[in-house]
Amino acid sequence: MNLVKFNNVELEILEFKDSWSLSNKQVAEGFGVDEATIRQQKSRGEYLENVHFYTVTNCHGGADRTFWTKKGVVTLGFKLRETPQTIAFRDWASDYIIQPKLSIKDLAKNPDLVIELATNLKIEQEKSKALEQQRDEALAAKAWIGSKREATAMATASSATREVERLKIKLDLSKDYASIKKVAKATGKHEKDYSWRLLKGVSEALGLERKNVDDENYGEVKAYHKQAWREAYGVDITRI
Repeated sequence: MNLVKFNNVELEILEFKDSWSLSNKQVAEGFGVDEATIRQQKSRGEYLENVHFYTVTNCHGGADRTFWTKKGVVTLGFKLRETPQTIAFRDWASDYIIQPKLSIKDLAKNPDLVIELATNLKIEQEKSKALEQQRDEALAAKAWIGSKREATAMATASSATREVERLKIKLDLSKDYASIKKVAKATGKHEKDYSWRLLKGVSEALGLERKNVDDENYGEVKAYHKQAWREAYGVDITRI
């Protein structure tokens, strides 16, 4: 058994024929899914026993254990929903090779083999590091895309809200601005009871903008901010 780390998961690699295998639990951990997902894949009948997986009978009467071969793990990687982790684990499984077990005596007879093994180990470590970096970059990109979409949606909603408010003001339906005609009608007074000069002067003094609203008689008239109405006449236009 070889112990290998992938994405902070310690994998117990077992030898199987000329290759290797992993338990159902470890395959799930490697792909970042639950065991039920792996079992569901197996139940589809697309995998061959002793090719993609094999089972070990529990001598104590418990459930049989499933182990996935290298070929099985790679095939699973193409069947599962793609995520940065499933892609990275699939790529790792495709490249991983168990190094032959050699004695000290074998190594002493062939120093070049020591260099070859060390070189292969370094290559594997660099591949693993590169795959983890790719996974992290993919996750970061996914997070950025998500935040970008959220920001776009918020900006769109904000723009729509501003447009609705602009139309309300234009139609003299806003709670923030009101024309003299609107206030006079709501309060039961005559329009002459409210001076546009006073409202204009208060607006200018307070630095408040005056808006144009549609009027059936004059085409457009001015609407004054709620604060100007409150200061000039004590009218709360948010209640009318």
